[in-house]
Amino acid sequence: MKKINKRRIVAIAIIWAICCSCIPTMPVAASDNANLSTEALYDLEKGGTQTFKILDKENNIIDVTIKEVLGKNKVANGTYEVEYSSLGCWRAGFKVDVLNNKFEAVYSSFCVALIGSIRNRIIHVESPTSIVYRFNYIVGAIGVITGFQTVISGNTLKAMAL
Repeated sequence: MKKINKRRIVAIAIIWAICCSCIPTMPVAASDNANLSTEALYDLEKGGTQTFKILDKENNIIDVTIKEVLGKNKVANGTYEVEYSSLGCWRAGFKVDVLNNKFEAVYSSFCVALIGSIRNRIIHVESPTSIVYRFNYIVGAIGVITGFQTVISGNTLKAMAL
């Protein structure tokens, strides 16, 4: 009798893991994403908090929020919070200091799995104008390397999912 109960628990756990592993790979319907871009363009002159919905390479919707941290007065010179969120899967982001249209410092990075786990987080300043944040997102037995890139050009911060 005890073996049957253990087998049922194991079977339920396996079924649950399989169901959860489908969540990050379910693409949205074509009609839902027809108007979405693959990049968000934050206007540094406008400032404030700006939110966007973009698509990653698997057509999953990624929410992007870029927020100006108050206390800086020059356009394109200041601190910004950049946050990405994959619906029901993960949230990740960082703070960045901008000076003379270049990234001066990247700090306070975070990455949280809403379902599953995150491993091998790497934030890399590729150049004074490009930051890449990569990590392994794992649900059940399935893992994907994902992340995002933030680029500064003129008065625009461009955010793209990898």
